[in-house]
Amino acid sequence: MKRIKYLLFAFIVGIMGLVNVNAASITVKSNSTNPTVGSSIKVTVSVGNVGQSSGKVGSWEYCVEYDKNKLTLVTPTSACVADTVGHSSSETFTFKVKASGTSTISLADVELYDFETEEKVAANFAPININAKAQEDISSDTKEKTGSDNAYLRALEVVDYKLTPEFNKKTYSYEVEVPNDVTEVGINAFKEDPNAIISTNAKDIDHIQLTEGVNKVVITVRAEKGNKLEYVVNIKRSEEDPIVVNIDGKEYTVLRSLDEVEKPKYYTDSSLEIEEQTVESLSSDVTGYTLVALKDEDGNVVLFSYSEGSYERYVEVNNELTTLIPKETKKLIEGFTQSKEIDINGNKVTVYYNDSNSDFVLLYAMNVGNGETAWYSYDIKEGTLQRYNGEVKVEKKGKDIYFYLAIAFAVISGLAILIVFIVLGLNNRLKKKNDRLVNKLKDKKVKIVEHPVFDLDMKVDSWKDIKNDDDISDTEFFARPDDTMVKINEDVEIKDDAFETEETPIVEEVEEKPTKRREKKKLKEDKEKEEAELKAMRDDFLKTRELEITKEMRKAGESKKAKKKAKKKKK
Repeated sequence: MKRIKYLLFAFIVGIMGLVNVNAASITVKSNSTNPTVGSSIKVTVSVGNVGQSSGKVGSWEYCVEYDKNKLTLVTPTSACVADTVGHSSSETFTFKVKASGTSTISLADVELYDFETEEKVAANFAPININAKAQEDISSDTKEKTGSDNAYLRALEVVDYKLTPEFNKKTYSYEVEVPNDVTEVGINAFKEDPNAIISTNAKDIDHIQLTEGVNKVVITVRAEKGNKLEYVVNIKRSEEDPIVVNIDGKEYTVLRSLDEVEKPKYYTDSSLEIEEQTVESLSSDVTGYTLVALKDEDGNVVLFSYSEGSYERYVEVNNELTTLIPKETKKLIEGFTQSKEIDINGNKVTVYYNDSNSDFVLLYAMNVGNGETAWYSYDIKEGTLQRYNGEVKVEKKGKDIYFYLAIAFAVISGLAILIVFIVLGLNNRLKKKNDRLVNKLKDKKVKIVEHPVFDLDMKVDSWKDIKNDDDISDTEFFARPDDTMVKINEDVEIKDDAFETEETPIVEEVEEKPTKRREKKKLKEDKEKEEAELKAMRDDFLKTRELEITKEMRKAGESKKAKKKAKKKKK
């Protein structure tokens, strides 16, 4: 048992030597975890155990992962860092909070390397949660739970215009029509509970800018207890000779003015003629696109590229550094021939993949900044883009797989070595025990002769031939050089004095001397005791040899059968 414990200890030490257990920690901290919408937070990432010696981190790479729907990275321009010892091991990222809710800031693609060996070092880090709230949410949270749940409006009106239907606090949708020359209106909303809070999707509820067609205004009333109601006012500005187009079975109206349209980067103001009417547009010499704004029946404004009377939905995919226009192509990358549509920045975009379960896909697109069209790799999980250079980022996962396979191989090899040591130890112990038995038999005057002749075709059917102690003296054995006892057949010549017979006592008789009766009795008792011990040793000896002899006989039988088959084949 002690030997096994020692072997287990040696095995554990050996495995620890095979696997690099060095680790480094990375801390992620924020100056605020409960910011308000519109405020900024600073997140600091620090790499620990940095130094210029073995066991220290010499270089590092990582990317900050965050919810782009709730946070916007202000500085630096990239969320990824790659640096070496000698430079600051801490990096501060500034984010602007743009939406309320809970989000997580974490790290991805973390790679740390030992300064001297340049081997990868395991990294430990914990993400942080950011719970952003709107100002009105904070105001509501400070109220007592026993506050009012009244979120109704007492009155609602569009200045100088009539609501349809007439206002009722339990009616939540209204229509208003204004002439084409009206470009601005104001709305008055009065709450029933003075402690309730009113908000709206309009920039200025007193001066709402109108475009031709439907303009949707949403007024939200939040009660003290946090429950809320929404009132919708659709203000329709009439159009003179509206330009109506039908695209994919859906009706749109072309907007003549782009005053209330958010303009994309790299485009400048321009104009064009559509159905003999002047329409404001956006153009870019780099992309070659001309954009116009169309409004659907629900009042949603969408940009389309326009060329010689045809319209195509304009879609942009972007991150902090790159803005892309997805394009169609028939020249596919080998291995990426399957396509699917995914949502990027709220738009449906066609991407190509080689594994439906992979987070990495390819996107064919034009760079809005330089007009170049190329393939890009898109990370669905992180929402990041980078130019495709023939390798997909997913391959990094393969490196991790090989690392874990190496560890598994080392563990399995160690277990195999341990098993070998245990088997050798048990065999050594058994051999020593057998040697002791042989020595005891020799000390008891049992004659064991070593014979050079050994015929494997021996007539030994089973151990029943020698199990009975009464037959041991009649059975002829010889000892092989490896101490195995084998029954000898009648064809083997053995010297007359090779083994003792029944007439010859196994233990040599002690020459009798004249003694008294008591001494004779004692000698007789000693002799009987000695014979009993000898018998016990024989039984033990035969048991320890049984397995080995049985194996030899089985091998001999198999060898004999093989020879017979070979002879038959030759015939």
